[in-house]
Amino acid sequence: VSLDAYHISDVNTVEGTAFVRLGVLLYWRDWRLLAANYPRSKPLPGSLWGPCVRVAGGLEMSREQIVFGVMDRSPQYGPGAHLKRLLVFTGRVCNSMNLKDYPFD
Repeated sequence: VSLDAYHISDVNTVEGTAFVRLGVLLYWRDWRLLAANYPRSKPLPGSLWGPCVRVAGGLEMSREQIVFGVMDRSPQYGPGAHLKRLLVFTGRVCNSMNLKDYPFD
């Protein structure tokens, strides 16, 4: 799993919110696709099981899913086909800040 913050803006210290665009890149192995000899060039179905990701503190979040195909069939890292999925979350999140220690902000 990798997490990238693509964009952070509209940080509101009074309301304790911020607007963010986050990317979560997931990799996992699924032996079922290996057994079915799923073609590498064919996109994965959007309903295929994958790790579940939620953004805690998301107030108004949208989620875009980009599904990649089978990346690798090498048994080097264990059985199964190596899969990849990118989730992009965009929206407003809770960003509570304790500014008592920073009286000049």
